[in-house]
Amino acid sequence: MPFDLYAALPQLTTKAIAWAEAQSSLATKSGESLNAMLTSVAESVGVLHPARIRLVEVSRLSMPDDLELQQAALVFRPGNSLTKSREFLEDGVSGSSPHEGA
Repeated sequence: MPFDLYAALPQLTTKAIAWAEAQSSLATKSGESLNAMLTSVAESVGVLHPARIRLVEVSRLSMPDDLELQQAALVFRPGNSLTKSREFLEDGVSGSSPHEGA
């Protein structure tokens, strides 16, 4: 049965916020502050507190542990159409990209 994002949205919102807050906490601890140039850019586009921004370099975006959040993330994964995401879900959800090695 295909994942119905619309029906799952009320439950997903709370889970997604909790996941995003956990990711933010990790970035706050391990991320780097903006340099002077990036601070200037942030201020020029209206960022109120550029000192709170942290940069974290990653080789890929992390996937939530929660299965429903994984499914929602795959639906909206950059470069994937809804059809490709559903085909990938039918093959099994993992943190790897369905396009690796292609």
